[in-house]
Amino acid sequence: MERVNLIPDDLTLTWKDYVLAFMDQRFGPVLGWTVGVVCLLQAGAVLNQEILLRRYTKQTAALSAKRATAIAEMENAKAYLVQLEQAEGQLKQQGQWLTQRVKYLTVYRERQGEWATVLQEIKRAIPYGVWLTEFEGSGDGRLRIAGGAFEDRLVTQFMGQLKANPRVTNVAFTFTRKAKIGKTNIIAFELTCQSAAPAITGAAPS
Repeated sequence: MERVNLIPDDLTLTWKDYVLAFMDQRFGPVLGWTVGVVCLLQAGAVLNQEILLRRYTKQTAALSAKRATAIAEMENAKAYLVQLEQAEGQLKQQGQWLTQRVKYLTVYRERQGEWATVLQEIKRAIPYGVWLTEFEGSGDGRLRIAGGAFEDRLVTQFMGQLKANPRVTNVAFTFTRKAKIGKTNIIAFELTCQSAAPAITGAAPS
């Protein structure tokens, strides 16, 4: 027995037709599920980005705060360093002042002792008949001596005795002139010399 297909070829369904028919029937649900999955994935991605954005924002804020704190500490350190440099400069100046003061006082003390000795030597060199009216000394050891005598030879004797003293140098006349005390004739004189005492140069540190 033979079977005869009486359906026209254009009405015969192939496997492709079945597949397409199946897809037509399932297209709606498949499309819906697909869109849902895509939306869900997109929502998850957006949420993940939002979480990451918040995390990075917090980290950025924390880093910014740390940076601001570091900058403030650095500025404070700079200010403190400036203060230290100023304090160091002041201490250096004070040290220099103290050093100068010690040197000055040391020389001054030595000179005071030498001055006393020089005055004693000048006093010993004054012959009888000579008196002093002025005595002036400067920081570099220069001396100005003024006085009077009854005779010229006494002034000359006084100068000779000063020249013979090793503590006095560069003895020289400034002037001599005749004068009177009442009715008595005298010789007024002024001379200069150099003390061998240590010189005090400059003013005392203040």
